[in-house]
Amino acid sequence: MPPGARVITTNDRGLIVAGSLTFGVPWLVSALIGSYALSERPTDDERAVAWMMAPVIGPLVTLATLDDVSGVAAMHLVLDAVTQAAGVTMLVVGLTAERRWLVFDGPTPAGARLSFAPSAAGRPGLTVGLTL
Repeated sequence: MPPGARVITTNDRGLIVAGSLTFGVPWLVSALIGSYALSERPTDDERAVAWMMAPVIGPLVTLATLDDVSGVAAMHLVLDAVTQAAGVTMLVVGLTAERRWLVFDGPTPAGARLSFAPSAAGRPGLTVGLTL
Protein backbone atom coordinates (compact mmCIF):
# COMPACT_ATOMS: atom_id res chain seq x y z
CA MET A 1 0.00 0.00 0.00
CA PRO A 2 1.37 3.44 -0.88
CA PRO A 3 2.41 5.71 1.99
CA GLY A 4 -0.32 8.07 3.16
CA ALA A 5 -3.08 5.78 1.89
CA ARG A 6 -5.71 3.73 3.69
CA VAL A 7 -8.48 1.37 2.65
CA ILE A 8 -12.08 2.20 3.54
CA THR A 9 -15.08 -0.06 3.06
CA THR A 10 -18.60 1.13 2.29
CA ASN A 11 -21.92 -0.37 1.28
CA ASP A 12 -23.08 -0.09 -2.30
CA ARG A 13 -25.35 2.95 -2.10
CA GLY A 14 -26.46 2.58 -5.71
CA LEU A 15 -27.89 -0.88 -5.06
CA ILE A 16 -29.46 0.28 -1.80
CA VAL A 17 -31.30 3.16 -3.50
CA ALA A 18 -32.25 1.13 -6.58
CA GLY A 19 -33.43 -1.82 -4.49
CA SER A 20 -35.45 0.38 -2.15
CA LEU A 21 -37.24 2.05 -5.06
CA THR A 22 -37.69 -1.15 -7.08
CA PHE A 23 -39.25 -2.85 -4.06
CA GLY A 24 -40.98 0.11 -2.42
CA VAL A 25 -42.94 1.63 -5.28
CA PRO A 26 -44.69 -1.57 -6.46
CA TRP A 27 -45.30 -2.69 -2.89
CA LEU A 28 -46.82 0.67 -1.95
CA VAL A 29 -49.23 0.44 -4.90
CA SER A 30 -50.08 -3.18 -3.98
CA ALA A 31 -50.59 -2.27 -0.32
CA LEU A 32 -52.94 0.57 -1.25
CA ILE A 33 -54.97 -1.78 -3.47
CA GLY A 34 -55.06 -4.42 -0.73
CA SER A 35 -56.11 -1.98 1.96
CA TYR A 36 -58.84 -0.55 -0.27
CA ALA A 37 -60.19 -4.08 -0.78
CA LEU A 38 -60.70 -4.39 2.99
CA SER A 39 -62.77 -1.25 3.30
CA GLU A 40 -66.38 -1.89 4.28
CA ARG A 41 -67.66 -5.48 4.41
CA PRO A 42 -65.32 -7.25 1.99
CA THR A 43 -66.45 -10.17 -0.16
CA ASP A 44 -64.35 -13.32 -0.57
CA ASP A 45 -62.65 -11.94 -3.67
CA GLU A 46 -61.89 -8.68 -1.87
CA ARG A 47 -60.37 -10.65 1.02
CA ALA A 48 -58.16 -12.41 -1.52
CA VAL A 49 -57.07 -9.05 -2.93
CA ALA A 50 -56.21 -7.93 0.61
CA TRP A 51 -53.21 -10.29 0.43
CA MET A 52 -51.63 -7.67 -1.83
CA MET A 53 -50.55 -5.87 1.35
CA ALA A 54 -48.02 -8.66 2.06
CA PRO A 55 -44.66 -7.87 0.46
CA VAL A 56 -43.37 -10.14 -2.34
CA ILE A 57 -45.71 -13.11 -1.73
CA GLY A 58 -48.92 -11.07 -1.58
CA PRO A 59 -49.55 -10.84 -5.32
CA LEU A 60 -48.91 -14.59 -5.73
CA VAL A 61 -51.29 -15.49 -2.88
CA THR A 62 -53.88 -13.16 -4.43
CA LEU A 63 -53.44 -14.92 -7.77
CA ALA A 64 -53.83 -18.34 -6.15
CA THR A 65 -56.92 -17.45 -4.11
CA LEU A 66 -58.98 -15.48 -6.65
CA ASP A 67 -61.65 -17.50 -8.44
CA ASP A 68 -61.57 -15.98 -11.91
CA VAL A 69 -58.43 -14.16 -13.05
CA SER A 70 -57.83 -12.97 -16.61
CA GLY A 71 -54.51 -13.59 -18.29
CA VAL A 72 -53.58 -9.90 -18.16
CA ALA A 73 -54.37 -9.64 -14.45
CA ALA A 74 -52.36 -12.80 -13.77
CA MET A 75 -49.41 -11.37 -15.69
CA HIS A 76 -49.58 -8.14 -13.68
CA LEU A 77 -49.69 -10.00 -10.37
CA VAL A 78 -46.71 -12.18 -11.29
CA LEU A 79 -44.77 -9.18 -12.59
CA ASP A 80 -45.55 -7.31 -9.36
CA ALA A 81 -44.19 -10.17 -7.26
CA VAL A 82 -41.06 -10.56 -9.42
CA THR A 83 -40.36 -6.81 -9.31
CA GLN A 84 -40.72 -6.71 -5.53
CA ALA A 85 -38.44 -9.75 -5.16
CA ALA A 86 -35.83 -8.13 -7.42
CA GLY A 87 -35.94 -4.98 -5.31
CA VAL A 88 -35.51 -6.91 -2.07
CA THR A 89 -32.59 -8.82 -3.60
CA MET A 90 -30.85 -5.61 -4.71
CA LEU A 91 -31.43 -4.04 -1.29
CA VAL A 92 -29.98 -7.03 0.58
CA VAL A 93 -26.96 -7.24 -1.72
CA GLY A 94 -26.38 -3.50 -1.39
CA LEU A 95 -26.51 -3.69 2.41
CA THR A 96 -24.27 -6.75 2.74
CA ALA A 97 -21.70 -6.32 -0.04
CA GLU A 98 -18.65 -4.24 0.78
CA ARG A 99 -16.87 -1.93 -1.62
CA ARG A 100 -13.24 -1.13 -0.90
CA TRP A 101 -11.69 2.23 -1.75
CA LEU A 102 -8.10 3.39 -1.53
CA VAL A 103 -8.05 6.86 0.03
CA PHE A 104 -4.97 9.08 0.19
CA ASP A 105 -4.69 11.15 3.37
CA GLY A 106 -1.02 12.03 3.15
CA PRO A 107 0.29 15.57 3.23
CA THR A 108 0.37 17.50 -0.02
CA PRO A 109 3.40 19.58 -0.95
CA ALA A 110 2.95 23.33 -0.58
CA GLY A 111 1.43 24.85 -3.68
CA ALA A 112 0.61 21.51 -5.32
CA ARG A 113 -2.80 21.25 -6.90
CA LEU A 114 -4.51 19.17 -9.53
CA SER A 115 -6.34 20.96 -12.32
CA PHE A 116 -7.77 20.10 -15.71
CA ALA A 117 -7.96 22.70 -18.45
CA PRO A 118 -8.53 22.70 -22.20
CA SER A 119 -5.39 23.36 -24.22
CA ALA A 120 -4.39 23.65 -27.87
CA ALA A 121 -2.08 20.84 -28.87
CA GLY A 122 -1.06 21.99 -32.34
CA ARG A 123 -3.65 19.81 -34.02
CA PRO A 124 -7.18 20.86 -34.91
CA GLY A 125 -9.50 20.48 -31.94
CA LEU A 126 -8.97 20.69 -28.20
CA THR A 127 -7.22 18.40 -25.75
CA VAL A 128 -7.31 18.31 -21.96
CA GLY A 129 -4.15 19.31 -20.11
CA LEU A 130 -3.21 18.17 -16.60
CA THR A 131 -1.22 20.39 -14.26
CA LEU A 132 0.28 19.15 -10.99
